[in-house]
Amino acid sequence: MLGIFALDPVNFTLSQLLYSFDDLPYGKSWSEWTISWWKWRLPLSSSNDLQYHRFDHNVIFLPYSFVEHKETDLIMPAGKDLFFPTITAINSDREDKRMKTDQDLIRWSKEDVGKVAEREVTLNSQRFEPVPVCSEPFYAEYPPCNRWNVTPGSSRAICSGYWTFIRGLSAGKYEIHTRGLCLAGKIKRESYYSLTLTAD
Repeated sequence: MLGIFALDPVNFTLSQLLYSFDDLPYGKSWSEWTISWWKWRLPLSSSNDLQYHRFDHNVIFLPYSFVEHKETDLIMPAGKDLFFPTITAINSDREDKRMKTDQDLIRWSKEDVGKVAEREVTLNSQRFEPVPVCSEPFYAEYPPCNRWNVTPGSSRAICSGYWTFIRGLSAGKYEIHTRGLCLAGKIKRESYYSLTLTAD
């Protein structure tokens, strides 16, 4: 089963460390994983100082901040797969009244991914390309005091962005750097994660 054995990035190639878009980690598509990530992040959208989220026994979600530059120190268990965005966005009929149907949402998500001009991820200085993902439409629950200043409640939504899924790493210290740029530089996201992975 994927993700059970902890890997040492020094002794494995990036293709062995990373899931590809054609993989179905734990039987779920990348679309399903991005939806699960956003359902965790959306209720906490007003905060930019989150810790990681242990989605289940196998997978940890790294936080994502809606600011241009963020540095985060995290201590977490080794051997868990890591899932996180380089740059991502969500849209719904609550945010954008033009989104009247699922087809409107799908069209927006494809256009949004195409607007990302730069994106990159490094793991201990090894650079690789994140994976573009447009999710399927889903129902999202907007909380009170959300960062989009929309009325709280359920909405038909969709998310898009560039994502990375790293297979479980062995105990040790790791540096992950992500950078994304879109809308001709109007939106910039740069994150530095200093990870200390500990043996259970």
